Amino acid sequence: MAEAAGLAAVLVAHPAGDVELDPRRQLHSWHRRALAAWDRLWFHEARHLVLPLAGLSAVSTVATASAPVLATWPLLLVALSPRLLFLSFAAPHAPALAFVAVATARLSLADPFHYRLGRTCASSATRRLPGFARRAIERSGHLQRPAAAVAVLLRPNGPSLAWAGSQRLPPPIVAALDLVGTLAYVLAVRAGASAWLG
Repeated sequence: MAEAAGLAAVLVAHPAGDVELDPRRQLHSWHRRALAAWDRLWFHEARHLVLPLAGLSAVSTVATASAPVLATWPLLLVALSPRLLFLSFAAPHAPALAFVAVATARLSLADPFHYRLGRTCASSATRRLPGFARRAIERSGHLQRPAAAVAVLLRPNGPSLAWAGSQRLPPPIVAALDLVGTLAYVLAVRAGASAWLG
């Protein structure tokens, strides 16, 4: 009934002979509308993922601006803004176990959101790339999954986690690589800061 009403509206708006009723064109039009609907759905979910990341970034910015005051509590400063400078400052002044626990937890806090963002929006973003870029991605597809895994292990940051999500690496594997990579980074920072500043 709704489709009939819509067709009637089109016929009223366009005189006979001006309406395209080619089934192939209609199918293409419905396909484009379906893709647009999926895009709206994906990016609606993406907004929910971006909000926590924006909140964490805002907290980090405020903590960075308040660093002269928070320097008395180095672990609190790390918990609010885990920048390398603050990690290096806190490492020699905090108990080893507490430092590793706080730094690892805070550095990993945003990682699930980055992973989910990459997993949610990758296909929609890829469709917006120029044709040559899409073909290059498709041709290198068999290399991207292991490369993304290595990236998470060596540098477990936002872009690496988003890349792993876009390649749909299994969450348990990504979580394990993320934890090992983050722990290695935190331990390296502590060792270097203790040797340099301790």
